[in-house]
Amino acid sequence: MAKKQKNLRIIFGVIAFIALLYFMMSGTKIPTQAVIGTETMTRSVPLSVEKGETFTVTYDVIGASGNYFVSVVDTVTGGCTPIGEHSFFIADDYAFKQSESFTYTAPSIIGECTFIGDYKFGEFALIQFGTDTVNVVCTPSWSCSTWDTCMATCDWLDKDTCLDSFTTTGTQTRTCTDLNSCGVSCTNPSLCGNSQSCTYSCSRTVNKNTEADTDCSGTVDRTELGLYGEKWINGLVTRTELGLAGQAWAEG
Repeated sequence: MAKKQKNLRIIFGVIAFIALLYFMMSGTKIPTQAVIGTETMTRSVPLSVEKGETFTVTYDVIGASGNYFVSVVDTVTGGCTPIGEHSFFIADDYAFKQSESFTYTAPSIIGECTFIGDYKFGEFALIQFGTDTVNVVCTPSWSCSTWDTCMATCDWLDKDTCLDSFTTTGTQTRTCTDLNSCGVSCTNPSLCGNSQSCTYSCSRTVNKNTEADTDCSGTVDRTELGLYGEKWINGLVTRTELGLAGQAWAEG
């Protein structure tokens, strides 16, 4: 009789082992542990995104193992798409799934998007998520033009000596364009350098060295000669200097 019972125990043991193998190979879940009400979930969002940028929101399960089920209802406002109420659930599988991620796109204007919702493990009470805010920003990206021509005034009037050339300082500027269209002005010189000092040279080449050539054109016109004549009348230039200016005008 004892031998018979021993044989039966062996047989049942073999059957149980075969059943275990069958469940494992067929993908059928063997209950291990249900939710007990202490499980939690977190929602992770980026602090800020560029306008129009795609970003990810992730939900993570904490403290759950074995066979469990959690439902989530979340509402998105502020223009991040897809906008509105979103519902989903997470159930375990043999890999014991612990998280879920979703992709959103920020609006094309700056502002903020908010996520408000709750989750529920099995039959236990609803638990509110905290409100998460994603700031939608616009970071300027500057494209700078080349420097414009260095502009300075070349004024030969009231020079005491007859110079072949002289140099003066001026300012040159360049524009910058915001490639991201943030709507802000380029006011930081470290970005593009909106203006800088420059050196401008004015040279003249006339047959006769004369300060009558006040516009650095290389010739003395009739107006310049008339002004120079007035300076001679007022004793500001010599008759020889006036003669040089007159000769320069005559020679063109």
